[in-house]
Amino acid sequence: MEQDLLTWLKTQLSDAQFLTFFENPEAVETMNRWIQLVKRVQEIEQSVTDSDAIASITSVKNYDAPPLITMGPAIQTSFEKCELQDQSEQKNNQKKQALSLPTALPQEVIVQDVAVSTEDIAVSTVINENQSALGIQLEETVTMPPLSEEDALKQIQLICSNGRSDVPYHSAIEYQVLATQQGMLPLLVIEEVTIPDELKGIQFNPETQRLEGVPKVAGNYILIVKWHWLPNKAAHDANSSGIANFNVEINQPVSQETPLELIINPNPDSLWQDIPADHTDPYYKESTAFDYYVLQTGYHLAAASRRGRSHSHVGSFRDDDYYVNALNNGWVIMVVADGAGSAVNSRKGSAIAVHSVGQFFTKKLNTAHNTRLDRQIAEWQIDDQQQLGLLREWFREALLSAIDDIESEATIRQLEVKSYATTLLVTLARPMGNGLFAVNCAIGDGAITAYGADGKIRLLSTPDSGEFAGQTRFLDRKTVVSEQFFHRITIGKWQDVSHLLLLTDGITDPKFETEQQLMVPAHWDALIADITPALNSDNPGSALLEWMKFMSRGHHDDRTIVVLWQKKSESVKREDPLQVDHGLCE
Repeated sequence: MEQDLLTWLKTQLSDAQFLTFFENPEAVETMNRWIQLVKRVQEIEQSVTDSDAIASITSVKNYDAPPLITMGPAIQTSFEKCELQDQSEQKNNQKKQALSLPTALPQEVIVQDVAVSTEDIAVSTVINENQSALGIQLEETVTMPPLSEEDALKQIQLICSNGRSDVPYHSAIEYQVLATQQGMLPLLVIEEVTIPDELKGIQFNPETQRLEGVPKVAGNYILIVKWHWLPNKAAHDANSSGIANFNVEINQPVSQETPLELIINPNPDSLWQDIPADHTDPYYKESTAFDYYVLQTGYHLAAASRRGRSHSHVGSFRDDDYYVNALNNGWVIMVVADGAGSAVNSRKGSAIAVHSVGQFFTKKLNTAHNTRLDRQIAEWQIDDQQQLGLLREWFREALLSAIDDIESEATIRQLEVKSYATTLLVTLARPMGNGLFAVNCAIGDGAITAYGADGKIRLLSTPDSGEFAGQTRFLDRKTVVSEQFFHRITIGKWQDVSHLLLLTDGITDPKFETEQQLMVPAHWDALIADITPALNSDNPGSALLEWMKFMSRGHHDDRTIVVLWQKKSESVKREDPLQVDHGLCE
């Protein structure tokens, strides 16, 4: 409060008037008594009931411009002092005492007065031109002697912002004076900063007068700052944020050395542990997996799955799984599963589901039926859903086969089937000439999406959401045998699809905050832009695995992605689209 009042007075008075004010003991005493009055008013604020008084006290508390003392052509300020008595005595017996500002100052003032009752502590405010009546006992005020330059410099304290390891850091070195009587100091100029060797990644930039860099190790560090004051008056006037005693006379600059504490907090990313899963567990699963195929049709197929941080931190297993295969006859099989976090054996359930479905379609699509199927696909139109009834039936058979395998495993282990709960996303894709045909089925959350090079998207699955966040449906016999099952199957054939993606919710949840955002092309544009560097790398499967390390607050689940895409720069290598080369990357 004192500092704000001083700063305000400095802006209202000339230099001569300001010096005269502070050289006059009566003026200083008057200001101190006014400050004590305001503090007492603030102390009783909670007991005030009168609405007008509350408004007045609020303005006093905030002391925004204009302050209580307002300059005009002339200034004359007086405060009157009374001892608190019984309420009946206060009204008739008030002792008054007046203090005047120096005659060198102008003669007009607006004074704000406060009266306090001893019983109900009612406060009222009256604005007069020449006097104020106070119903409050003012405390004794001790006037601090002016600080010498030497004493002011001794009380300088340097401060800077805290940082975080492995995060870019930029901070000015600020200062404050630990003195009771404070005013404005000239500009502090930092000459150099001695940084301890153990603080890696931080440097002092003399041009910007800032600490900059990327700190590597968390900790509390002591830096030694060598500095001096800029002695010219222009710097004094410009430095409106500096603080020191107004009575300090600035002479030639004297270099000082002051310690500065810099606190580098640990990066939350570094606090995550990566504890290996138990290799002796009968359902042991690797924490990561990836595959990469190159098709002669000009398409590429990559898959990657990573254990989530929440599992790594406690040494539990990856619950996600996938199966991908590019057959020699041109068919591409993509299957993704996300084991339920609440199901203790879901990592095995997801593994059984993807491999059972993947092997089922591998066997079916390599039979003699595929010739007739190719002809049907070539002639297929958007209204010909029933024409591909064979594929629809295959999906039901494939999923029932997976359920049978899970139930068989549960019986052998004498465990509950629901402990193997998993979601399932399945896509069969067939590049044909310049187009792409795909048939899809989804049970649970995650997403299957066809993305066009022009930003056009087609969401080929509808997430199964429960009543509460995180709830979904899992693969079960009742769902598959239901008459509504075929509504889960989508079929499409496009000329403008550049990417076909299958994603578990470990990716969709952080990249799409709501299910509605799955329908927004801009969010898919951002995702494609994000993974494109990985897809353009020499080993897209491995690169996608690294990409899935991205941090997103509150999202630390397993992540799995399967992508079928065609690079714009590549053309079909052979006229026969069914010829394919495929290989597993190391």
